[in-house]
Amino acid sequence: LYTGVLFSPQGTKYVNGGKTLEWEAKLNYIKIPFVVKANSNPNNGVCFLFNAGIEYGILSSATGDYSYWDGVTSSADKDIKDTFKSSALAAMMGFGAQFKFTDQILGHTMLRFDYAFGDIENPDTKTPANRTPTHPGAAGLQIGISYLLGSDN
Repeated sequence: LYTGVLFSPQGTKYVNGGKTLEWEAKLNYIKIPFVVKANSNPNNGVCFLFNAGIEYGILSSATGDYSYWDGVTSSADKDIKDTFKSSALAAMMGFGAQFKFTDQILGHTMLRFDYAFGDIENPDTKTPANRTPTHPGAAGLQIGISYLLGSDN
């Protein structure tokens, strides 16, 4: 079992069907994962790595850009943090390789995926209120280094 802290920029872009409105949201989360880690043979120099668990995401900032294609109305970097819930709980998993540099220093690289359980939009500001829930997901490449405390190898 292990934990850590990650910075995750996320967002979405929307263009309505009539092409009269373009909207983009940029969300930044600080994520704290609680992960179970499995590997094929940690004593080898290189081994297969699999992670799965949950993570708690804290919304650190949210900005939105929109423009109506009437040539007049637009907004850039508007603070829209109140439009979203301040935190989100998500499932995560990743797989990749672990590299043993010394008995106490390990490196890893993995493909990582996460998906939020609940709607991240604030119900007080959601328009229309019965709109489909927003469940963010993210995928990416994670590269890291770990230092093992008290290793008895």
